Amino acid sequence: MNHNHKNTITLEYDLNLLKTISFLFVILISLESDGQHLNCYDSDKALSVIDEERINEVIKGRIENKNFRNDERDTIIINPIILRKSDGSDPSISLEQLDLAINAANEYFKFTNIYFQYCGNPKYLDDDIYYNLTIEEGHSLNDLMHVPNAINIYVVETISQAFPDGTVSLFCGIASFPKPETDSRYLLLDGACMSDETLLAHELGHFYGLYHTHETAFGDEFVNRENCEIAGDFLCDTPADPLLHGSNVVSCRYFGSEVDPIGDQYRPDTKNIMSYAPQDCRSKFSWQQIIRMRDIHMNENSYLLKTCDFPDFTIKIDTLFAAFRPNQEIELPLVIYNLGSKKLAGLRLDAYLSDEPGKRMNLIENDTILFPENQSQLNLKMKIKLPVDLPETTQYITVVLDESDQHKELDEENNSATLAYKVDYGNLKDVTIYPNPASDRTKVFLRNETMKGEVLIDLFDTNGRLVLRETRIKTYDTFQAEINTAFLLPGIYFISVRVEDSEPYQLRLLKI
Repeated sequence: MNHNHKNTITLEYDLNLLKTISFLFVILISLESDGQHLNCYDSDKALSVIDEERINEVIKGRIENKNFRNDERDTIIINPIILRKSDGSDPSISLEQLDLAINAANEYFKFTNIYFQYCGNPKYLDDDIYYNLTIEEGHSLNDLMHVPNAINIYVVETISQAFPDGTVSLFCGIASFPKPETDSRYLLLDGACMSDETLLAHELGHFYGLYHTHETAFGDEFVNRENCEIAGDFLCDTPADPLLHGSNVVSCRYFGSEVDPIGDQYRPDTKNIMSYAPQDCRSKFSWQQIIRMRDIHMNENSYLLKTCDFPDFTIKIDTLFAAFRPNQEIELPLVIYNLGSKKLAGLRLDAYLSDEPGKRMNLIENDTILFPENQSQLNLKMKIKLPVDLPETTQYITVVLDESDQHKELDEENNSATLAYKVDYGNLKDVTIYPNPASDRTKVFLRNETMKGEVLIDLFDTNGRLVLRETRIKTYDTFQAEINTAFLLPGIYFISVRVEDSEPYQLRLLKI
């Protein structure tokens, strides 16, 4: 559910509408000054799978037995992700502000015996696109960063929605109601709006199945409460609400004159967190809201993680930059962290070679490692044989941990690491062939700053018979050419390399 509209920023300047626009502008300014928010953009309310009959029976039973106590406290894992600009600057919220908001939410939820905490440190995402996003982009952000079985909370700079009439609305929060597709559930919050300490609790209320106290999607609730179980927010201890805002609430008292469909004047509760009363007024959930959230916690939301004792493997390459030779066998230093899991785990490692960072293009090595029980860190060296035909540009080795998702983790976004390296020909002789011995192919390498032009490459057998001739062009200080040797019989061969009219270089090749 999206709600808490901060502002409407597009107005049509029509002389015939000046009076109306002026009036609306005054109303908007008064609402902004109260920290009040308009409009609720209902994204997935219709997809909700809440069993209202079950909850109604639970509430009735608890009221009849005067049982308002809940079970022992459950800790629920949240996964906060803070957006920053692509250069890593201007976080949408500080860690201190985030912790204050979580502490406030826990205080409001204390009678539900649901306690929210995150594991480790909050994550950052540096991305200009998602820093200021639209509602639609929120879905793709969640697809990118979602951690299964946790409450994923994305704190961004702004949340906007454009409408066909040209207006653009800014929202403070979006929350998903309980629904079958749990991976598509998340909270989206505007960091600046989180100065309202009730905002996170309000959005978590939606996540736990609470509707606004002014809800009308299921019919208007009557003030006399005769339809409170089937209309409004389905709860009978939250008085019918005409939609509270800064112009009908003064000093936390309702001064409006609105009446319900049967003519009774509204007497709403300005203290309820699920209302749109000014933020300084909102301070509590009703008992039926608390019972409803606890019941949904035990049923529709029972999939949520309740402990940080959950596997989370992380990998890093323990070097920043390197230079390797073609056909070199290297030992890549890796550090793998095992956070949360105390059990023995067999993890597959895959190493890819590509010309782009993080790209999984050419698989060049794989291995399986075992974590000793209760060990949180493993240092190892992965043996990788580099190919012969490496270009003279920056290349990247990306090592991926558990790519096939054999192990369910808290966070699968930290399972790869990339190393950039240069192809180094410095250790090669000025004229050489590699690999040597060769099987299917070999390369001729020549380094000479003054010799450029046509290169003639001849290959002879031990009887002096010419078995291969190739002509190439040398235009740079270094030159290399790949020679197909697959057709040769095993044995010794001689290669002659001549640049223009210079003396030829003679090289010996062993074919295996």
